[in-house]
Amino acid sequence: MKKTTKKPSKQSEKKTVSKKTSSHKAQAQGPTFEEAREEALTHEGAGRWAEAAETWARAGEVATSRVDRIKAAGAAAAAKVRADAKAVALDQALDQLQQQDARAARVMEMHCFAGMQRDEIAVAMALSVPTVDRDLRFARAWLNRAMA
Repeated sequence: MKKTTKKPSKQSEKKTVSKKTSSHKAQAQGPTFEEAREEALTHEGAGRWAEAAETWARAGEVATSRVDRIKAAGAAAAAKVRADAKAVALDQALDQLQQQDARAARVMEMHCFAGMQRDEIAVAMALSVPTVDRDLRFARAWLNRAMA
């Protein structure tokens, strides 16, 4: 038996074409109201999260910079205390050197604190340059041992 296939009528063909074009028109027009609302809420929520994340990041940077400044201030204060302690120890050692060898202590003070050169110290104290060199070597060695 031979099956016959019906050819679609022109009217049914038009319905199929119109369904296709209506769905294409809907896509061309854009999303439905619900789809648009959902998309807007999603983007709005994402924007809020992005703003919150940015705010937290800035707060973290501020907190980190404050901590860094506090640490730096603490380190500077500790360094100042150590430097002050060394200055006090040097002053005490120079006083002790003064009692043992006044000339060597005076030469060291002129060299370190006044910034005078060996020949300037020799002229100021009426000494020879080699004597100033010996006094400086002795004073350095004595102070190093006293401060160790």
